[in-house]
Amino acid sequence: METDWGRLGHAYGPADGIPGLLRAMAAEDAGVREEAMEELVSSLCHQGDVYDASAPAVPHLARLALDGPGHRLELLRLLGSIADGSGKPAERAAARRAVAEALPALLHFAHDPDAEIRDAMVLLVASLGRRYALPLLPLLRARLDTEPDTGVRAHVVTALALLEAGDGDWRHGLLTDPEPRIRLAAAEDLLRTAGLPLPTGPVDVCAAAYAADPHPRETGYWPHPYRPFTDRLLEDDPEAALRALTRGVPLAHDIVERWRDREADVLPWALDECGGQAWELYRLARLACALADGFRSPVRPPALAALTGIGLLPRFAVAPLREVAGSARRTAHDLFVTGGPHPDDVLRSAVRALLASATVLD
Repeated sequence: METDWGRLGHAYGPADGIPGLLRAMAAEDAGVREEAMEELVSSLCHQGDVYDASAPAVPHLARLALDGPGHRLELLRLLGSIADGSGKPAERAAARRAVAEALPALLHFAHDPDAEIRDAMVLLVASLGRRYALPLLPLLRARLDTEPDTGVRAHVVTALALLEAGDGDWRHGLLTDPEPRIRLAAAEDLLRTAGLPLPTGPVDVCAAAYAADPHPRETGYWPHPYRPFTDRLLEDDPEAALRALTRGVPLAHDIVERWRDREADVLPWALDECGGQAWELYRLARLACALADGFRSPVRPPALAALTGIGLLPRFAVAPLREVAGSARRTAHDLFVTGGPHPDDVLRSAVRALLASATVLD
């Protein structure tokens, strides 16, 4: 039966423009497809929300992923986002069911020569949740043994951990895997399900594995109940977070944003994390200004030594002030003392913080 798109809605209103976008995705011109792809993502899964037009679009998106002239990776990722979409319960259920019904024809992409395509399939399976993904667990287990790409294999570990019931004893065997990302994925999920206080073993494995292979944490990549190990540390256990910090995970400023009494504990690592950019200096200044009075004297000598040792002290006290003052065509003194009218209150706040911290560390 033909879909009456005009009676359906998406993020911006009636969905009668969806057929045209789907036709554009079949164009040979990559620029035309790119523009249509952006509109489809924004319309059918806007900021993670799905709509009553999302489920009817799924068979067409799957067909384009199979036989279209391009943008296969983006189409598979969109299908995964729709499967894991939020919104009204009926629309979420219809969208996930539609993706589950379309998936069998796409499964051969799990063996695609392109690692990014294989990776998108792992996420797509995980996004379906246990109800629909249960029959596909053997496929994921087979990929765990045969996947040649380390990043994809690490994602297989995470997908299996999210989908499988039970205590996941198999993850313990991966804590000594030669690849840091595999160790991290296994320990990360052990932390996700661990009680408090967090066990030191998985914390140390996560910290060592991340320090060996630093990379951005995928906070928006996985469906619930995934939690990056950094989130678990910062939400639940300050001592474990500090332990990871001392082992090479750059958490200094996150820790003091979460727990306001830890500035003195993290200052040496905050200095190590600072590369001298203006925004980093401002952040470091805020941390220094927040030090309790009792800690300022003890930390001043090592802070000064560290700042001088990395050649940061002159820029810390002078260069950022010149930059912000010059941008406003006023002196730093005027901005700080008079606080006269200026559209950018953040600018004045930055100057105050930098001047105050220069006093603390001078």
